[in-house]
Amino acid sequence: MKAIPMTLFLTAAAAISAVAPNPDELLAKARKALGGEAKLAEIKSLVVTGTYRRNLVDAMSKEPNIMSGESEISILLPDKFLKEETITLPTGDPGPTLLEALNGNQMWNDTRQNGPGMIFIRNAGGDPAARTQGLKAQFARYLIAWTLSPPAASQMQFTYAGEAEAPDGRADAIDGKDPDNLTVRLFLDKESHMPLMLSYRSAARMIVTRRTVGGGEPPPNAHELQKQIEKIPAAKPHEVDYQLHLSDYRKVNGIQLPFHLSWTSEGSVTEELEVKKYAVNVPLKAEKFEKK
Repeated sequence: MKAIPMTLFLTAAAAISAVAPNPDELLAKARKALGGEAKLAEIKSLVVTGTYRRNLVDAMSKEPNIMSGESEISILLPDKFLKEETITLPTGDPGPTLLEALNGNQMWNDTRQNGPGMIFIRNAGGDPAARTQGLKAQFARYLIAWTLSPPAASQMQFTYAGEAEAPDGRADAIDGKDPDNLTVRLFLDKESHMPLMLSYRSAARMIVTRRTVGGGEPPPNAHELQKQIEKIPAAKPHEVDYQLHLSDYRKVNGIQLPFHLSWTSEGSVTEELEVKKYAVNVPLKAEKFEKK
């Protein structure tokens, strides 16, 4: 998939103050296009299942590393978020499941090994406070992409940024910023008001991997090996610009939701998520978001 370029035309400040659309009114129109303010406000929980493909760079070898598998994202509002990704091994068998969770202000991650064949993996990242803030930002971006509303606690303010032009039309660009300096730029189709893209700046995703792929039982010292991987010094994170493209909208429980999400950076696709199913307002227990 090729990245869709969008050129932003920012109007002069004096003109903006005179003619710029009200960002809250544009968001209201966009929520109406998705199914209506009332329908979106009814969302209390959301489970998204699908398949992902991600292009990464190994933090030690600097070589490209393609990761793919099954993904499940669970959200329990107002402040619980869990991403579970099961890696598909080169043999086609399921590998480990990587878990990232936000339970209020508490962030945790874990690796669950599944069956024969293993991949030991550690996400390279900063200190715990930075990782918690990063996961909060990720949660907020998903929620904005799906509901056009950030988490209740974020207090994000929106301003009109200008117009953007793409090959298939024009879009209104709206900037969002919260007190914790989480910033996003949301692009809404100028005619239909449907969300097209979310752009933001974030640390580049890098990994460290050690593989033992094949049949047989996991080695008895698997847990110790994983702990050794966790001790490998993390590469210094650097920030890059990302664009999250939203497409293939379909109606679920009266709400339009995107079934294809793709992330690009520097003109190349870095990640894709093909959604198989959205489950809206399914019963989710708070215990699901606690580390076992």
